[in-house]
Amino acid sequence: MSGKRGQKGTGSTEIADRYSADFLEELDGRVRTAKTLRQRLRALIADLGGESELSYQEMSLVKRCIHVERLLERRESTLAHGASIDDQAYFSGITTLSSLFTKLGLKRRAKPVQTIEQYLESRAQTPDAESEDTTNTEDHEDVNATTHHS
Repeated sequence: MSGKRGQKGTGSTEIADRYSADFLEELDGRVRTAKTLRQRLRALIADLGGESELSYQEMSLVKRCIHVERLLERRESTLAHGASIDDQAYFSGITTLSSLFTKLGLKRRAKPVQTIEQYLESRAQTPDAESEDTTNTEDHEDVNATTHHS
């Protein structure tokens, strides 16, 4: 049923004011808000060195950053359309977001990469790598033998 033109999704089109760990999963993935928030989550995780480098606590803070940032944007949009907002809640949100970003770190982290020696060592320890290498060598020998006979 889902995905058919004209049908409404079962997910929400906007985040709730209260944080929930699965707030992104609850959003209808077809709406721009959900796509944007998921893209921001991926970007923040990448800036922090990738998901494999994040602890549970850091991942929890990352999701909260995305949630608070969206709440702030909604308040800013309300202001831009001429309505009033709760200034205290808005500035509290900015302080919260700043604190979360400070805890995570404001600079990008390099994703760990292997040295060439580590890569070669890991390839040498993999049994599949050896069988692939012999297959490739045999193929090259056959090609060389064919070209020399021509």
